[in-house]
Order: sequence, then C-alpha cells, then structure tokens
Amino acid sequence: MAETLIDSGLEITRWRRNYFREYTRASRFAPYMGRGLENIIVTMYELQTEAGKTIIVPFVGKLTGSGVSGSQILEGNEEDLGTGNMPVSVDWRRNAVIVPKSTQTCSMRPSPLCASGNRTCCARTSSASSGP
Repeated sequence: MAETLIDSGLEITRWRRNYFREYTRASRFAPYMGRGLENIIVTMYELQTEAGKTIIVPFVGKLTGSGVSGSQILEGNEEDLGTGNMPVSVDWRRNAVIVPKSTQTCSMRPSPLCASGNRTCCARTSSASSGP
C-alpha cells in the first residue's frame, strides 16, 4: 500500500490569538518604580504637564563630620555640604512596522463604518463599490 504525502500548503495551520511579546511598559521592575524618593527607580512625570525638555534633579549630600558636642561653638566648625545636580533630558524614540496589505488579516483593516476605531471591526473586501 502506497503512503501519500500531503502538500504542506494543504495542511491546517492554526494561529494563537495570544502571543508572546517583549514587555516594555509592563515590566518586572514595576514594584521598584514610583514617584517617591524612597523608590529604587524614581519615575518623573513633570514634563507631561509642563513645558520643557530637561528635568534638573538636585542632589544634596548628608553631613559627614563628627560635629561638636555639648555647648561648643558651632561657628568655625562648619563643614562643606555636598551638592550637585543631574540633568535628565527627554527625547522621542519611535518605531514603526509596515505590513503589506496582501498579508494583513481582516482584523488589521478597520472598517470605515466603525466609528470607535476598534480593529476588530472588519470591512468587506470586494472589487465592486456600492453606494449608500
């Protein structure tokens, strides 16, 4: 008995709707991120509501000297306070992908009648145009 091999173009191919993707906004660092200074990663949002391109982050160090004790005079026993700043500049980083129309699925082509912009609304593809 002869065994027939089916052409690979006739095999059923299934695609999952859920897919793996790199995470950029939702990361495992999220528990360590926040606006407060007690966070390991401090997020800054000042430029979302205010004009500008750079945020200057000031640094003020702690005093490290032994200080004076009791009623000793402070004047003349001062120490330098370590200060500095770090400019954080913001710039747009954008990427794009062009998918040829011939390889798009129906869910990638929004219907002109779909006012919500929902990409699951599909337009019927036909060569004939119909009037209202």
